[in-house]
Amino acid sequence: MKIILSRKGFDSSYGGMPSPILPDGRMLSLPIPSNKGRPPEQCRFGKKTYRDLIDQLRRSSDRDWKNIDSVHLDPDLEKGTVPRSQGWKPSLGQTGAAKSHLKNQGVGPGDLFLFYGWFKRTDTIDGELRFIRGAPSIHCIFGWLQVESVLTVMPGDGLPTNKKWLADHPHVVFSDEFPKGSDIYVAKKELEIDGIPPGIPGGGAFHRYRENLRLTAPDAVGRSEWLLPSWFVNKEGGSILSYNTRPENWSLRSDGAVLRAAAKGQEFVFDGAGLPQIEKWVHDLLVNE
Repeated sequence: MKIILSRKGFDSSYGGMPSPILPDGRMLSLPIPSNKGRPPEQCRFGKKTYRDLIDQLRRSSDRDWKNIDSVHLDPDLEKGTVPRSQGWKPSLGQTGAAKSHLKNQGVGPGDLFLFYGWFKRTDTIDGELRFIRGAPSIHCIFGWLQVESVLTVMPGDGLPTNKKWLADHPHVVFSDEFPKGSDIYVAKKELEIDGIPPGIPGGGAFHRYRENLRLTAPDAVGRSEWLLPSWFVNKEGGSILSYNTRPENWSLRSDGAVLRAAAKGQEFVFDGAGLPQIEKWVHDLLVNE
């Protein structure tokens, strides 16, 4: 099984602020602004719309923000975010360099995406959501998807009869905008990983922040300095984690391996074949979520 650490959601270039960890511990990865998307007021998180939350978090800033007219809801992990057609499953669309990298790494059925992004804690002040001044900015895992199948969509393609529920996916709606096509990764109905009990959905979002979802090291200088299990490092001192193979990017210490994560690349792929530790790590992330 391959693990793909997949960076998604608001960042310093797209959105310009972190996604929120809410006062009650819930997390929401805000999908990036994009003209290949849908209005954020159409997307719901509990009783609020994405528009409500984005506007509240931006109002307290002195920045001259551009209006966010649409967001790219991808990965699409939660059934309740927008109205769904029968047969809906979590999914992820990829194009361009990210699509090519995943294909070159042999990512396919059975492999597991762990989605991460930039997060910061919030509080409610005067009835509105605000980022807590001085709270750390961190990279945090917020969702998962185990691949059942990969569907290639080219401009002008129709969807297979059993995939009509994908008709509103942004890589289908805007397929003409991706002339070299998109790969859409569709989730399994349930996770199929050794040691994980049945009944856990094949894709979804973590409901609340937990420390073991945090990638950024507790003593990190910046959010891209991660603390990972020591088995990410091989005996030569480097790693097979794509884009992060060089030994100088890694250092071992008593509580794990510190990685100065590469700025390049959305998708970091690790082949866990022959590593029983990887199943325990995934188990601890996904069981009792």
